[in-house]
Parts: sequence; structure tokens; C-alpha cells
Amino acid sequence: KGYDVLIRAMTELPGCCLVLLGEGPERARLTKLARQLGVEDRVELAGWIPSPWTDHFRFDVIAVPSSFEGFGLVAVEALLAGIPVVASRVGGLAEIVHDGETGLLVEPGDPSALAHALRELLTDPARRDVMGRRGRDDALQRFTPAAMASAYEAFLSSAISGHSRHPLSRR
Repeated sequence: KGYDVLIRAMTELPGCCLVLLGEGPERARLTKLARQLGVEDRVELAGWIPSPWTDHFRFDVIAVPSSFEGFGLVAVEALLAGIPVVASRVGGLAEIVHDGETGLLVEPGDPSALAHALRELLTDPARRDVMGRRGRDDALQRFTPAAMASAYEAFLSSAISGHSRHPLSRR
């Protein structure tokens, strides 16, 4: 998931706090990395949080620094909550996050690029709010159960008629 990249980015984001949600075998390694980099006082490993996580926390920005990602459910959940996303330009994330509109995309594995994008949004509340609203509107149009069912129905109809296009594509 690229959490190590995110922790490395924290060295370039003084004054920012990071909350990592989820549980897994990397916890000890990530805790050690945060300590080695001197950011452990600004990194919280919150563990598993029941869904929806957006009911438990309010974040300014969500980072999804994956090195690969099939769909990116966390990014969709953030957008539905009106939170802009900074994500790696990989897999489904590049289809979910519209660079410069609903969030920012960065190359995977680059802590400095990730820190730069996060800083852009963290220091510009007006831009963050606009992206959050656009992201929510876009996610409501594309990623609610009803919207997805409708998109797949249209896709299947067009596939049968020979004019297919990806059901979740905005373009």
C-alpha cells in the first residue's frame, strides 16, 4: 500500500500529523521506520476501524500511495465523504481521482512528490474544499450502488449492440 513512502514523506511535512488506518503484518516495520525517521510523534497507527471509517475521523486530505491498486475503495470512500485524495498514478486510482479536479496524482514510490502534493492541498483550504465538493459530486455520479448498477446496465446494453465503453469511465 506504500505506507512506508507516506511515512518518508512526513519528513518533509513538519507540523502535519498522519493517521494510518488498518491492521496488518507491516505494523512493527512501519512503527520502526517512523521512529528511525524521527516522525513517530506525528504518526499514529490507529489500527482497524469499523466501516465507515469516515464516521470516526475527519481528515483534511487522504493519501493513497499504493505501488499498485486494482480499484481503490479507500479513495472512493474519501471522495464520497468530500475529502480530496492524493494518490499514486497507478491502476484504478488514476480512474477514480481526476488530477487537479478531485485530488492530485503522483508517481508511485516518490516520497518527495507525495509530500509536495500533500503540502499543496494542506496549505490551500479553499482549493481543498473545491476539490472535496467536486470529488463528492463525481463519486455520487459514478460510485454509489445505484450509479454503478446503471453504468453496468448501460455497458452491457452497449456491448450487446457492439458499442462498448468502460462503465465507470468519465471520459
